[in-house]
Amino acid sequence: MGMARESFGTGGGGLALAPPPGLGPVPDQTGDGSGRAADAFADESAEVVNHVQALAEHDAAAQNDLSAAVASAGAARGRMDAVIAAAVADVQSKGLAVNTPAGQQALVVAIKHHLEDTKSTLDQGSGDASTHAAAAETTAAGYQSIGQPPGASAPMMPMGGMPMGGGMPMGGMPMGGGGGFPGASMLAPLGGLTNLLGKGGSAGGGLPGVGGELGNAIGAVGTSSGGPHGDRIVKAALTQLGVPYVWGGTTPGKGLDCSGLVQYAYRQAGIDIPRTTYDMTNWGVRVRPEDARPGDILLCNRQDGRWEHVQLVMNDRQTIEAPSRGQDVKISNWPSGQFEIRRAA
Repeated sequence: MGMARESFGTGGGGLALAPPPGLGPVPDQTGDGSGRAADAFADESAEVVNHVQALAEHDAAAQNDLSAAVASAGAARGRMDAVIAAAVADVQSKGLAVNTPAGQQALVVAIKHHLEDTKSTLDQGSGDASTHAAAAETTAAGYQSIGQPPGASAPMMPMGGMPMGGGMPMGGMPMGGGGGFPGASMLAPLGGLTNLLGKGGSAGGGLPGVGGELGNAIGAVGTSSGGPHGDRIVKAALTQLGVPYVWGGTTPGKGLDCSGLVQYAYRQAGIDIPRTTYDMTNWGVRVRPEDARPGDILLCNRQDGRWEHVQLVMNDRQTIEAPSRGQDVKISNWPSGQFEIRRAA
C-alpha cells in the first residue's frame, strides 16, 4: 500500500504552480512609409503577433494540463491515505485476537478488502495519468505547429524530451511541497502481516495482483500537428475516454458510437462534420497517411466498397475511437489494414 501511495508522488503540502512567463510587448506593426517594403513589414509584423498570441494560448493550455495532473495525483494520494489509515485501524482493533486462528482469518479478510481498494485506486490513477499524458502530447504538438507553413510537418518531439521528469508515471512529476511521505510510519503496524497474508487461501481465495506501472506510456508526439483546431479536437475526444459505445449514440459522457465521438470532438472545435461514417467518406479532403495531423479522421474497416468505422488521429501511431458494442472509448494503435485519412477542407 505504501508503494502504491508513493506512485502518486510525495507532495503533501500542495504545489504552487508559477504562471507561465510573459511574452513581452507586442511588436510594433505600424512602421513608416509606404510601398512594397512597408507592406511586407506590416505583413511580417502581423504574422509575428499571431505567433505570439498562439504561444500565449498554448502556455495557458500547458499550465492547465499540469494543474489537472497535479490535482489528480493529489486526490489519489488522499484516497490511498484513507485506505492505509483504515488498514492500520483494522490491525490495531484486533489486538491480541490476531494470535488466534479466527482473529487471523478475520484480519486477512479485512486486509484483502483494503488491497482491493488499493488496486481500484491504482487502476483509476493509471487511466487519469494516460489521459493527462495524452493531453500533454497534444499541447506539445500544438507548440510545434506555430510558425510552420501550411501543410508542413513539424519535427518530432519524443515524450521523453518534455520537461516532465521520468516520463508520465506520477512519481516522476514535480510533486514536492513538503510534508514527506506520511504513510511510512502509518504502515508500521502492518509490518508483520507478510506471513499472515500467505494464509489467505482459507479466507476466500486469491486477489489479483496489485502491482504494475502507473500511467503506461502513450508514446511519442506525432510528426505533424493540426494546430489549435487539432488540439481542441483531440482534447475534446480525450474527455470521453471510458464512455461506453452505444450504437447511434451521440450523448457525451453517456454513450457514443464511432462517428458520434468524432462529431462531438469536432463540434467542440467549432467545426461541422457529417453525422455518419458513410457521409464522412466524402467529407473534407483526403491526405496521405504520412501527412496526417492530430484531429484528422481515419476511416477503416472497409466492407462492400465502403468504410464502416472512423477514428480520430491523436499522433503518428495512435488514435482515439469508440470501437464497438461492449467496449468503451479508448486510445488505440493505428489499424494495420487498409485505411484513409481525411481533413477539413
